[in-house]
Amino acid sequence: MRLACTLPLIAAALLCACSGGGGEPEELAALDGSFACESAAGGPQWDFTLAVSGPASDRGSVVYIETDAVTNDDGYAMGLDGQLTTQRLDFSARVPGTVAGEQPEAGNVPLDCAAVDGAVVTFCATHEGTTDRPCWVCGDDSMGGPPGGASGWVDCN
Repeated sequence: MRLACTLPLIAAALLCACSGGGGEPEELAALDGSFACESAAGGPQWDFTLAVSGPASDRGSVVYIETDAVTNDDGYAMGLDGQLTTQRLDFSARVPGTVAGEQPEAGNVPLDCAAVDGAVVTFCATHEGTTDRPCWVCGDDSMGGPPGGASGWVDCN
């Protein structure tokens, strides 16, 4: 009798766990990105933007910029522009650069505007409710597979 009562409960629990709200979380997708450097009176200024769709967190989006000679392990935090939705989230960051030949200050991009053509820019966004942080590199499929374990490419203008 006990087994006969338990089996329907187990079947119901499995059915609930496997349908509806369970399963893999919705993926984040990079819609577009951009980066630019502007020479200003106080030194170079780097601007980065990233648009994603899906359930991204308003915190934890980061941009990395590197060249063959300069690595960037820490990245730069990107803030949410506008409202948090799942259709389109826009993130941006404005980071001071470094004048050529000078020692970079902490928190600044260690590059001047002349490095813009050789820069590899990687954007990462944090998935809401998880610790997943997919990353996308500026470029396209004609460049082969994305470097450094990135999830994919993002078109950057």
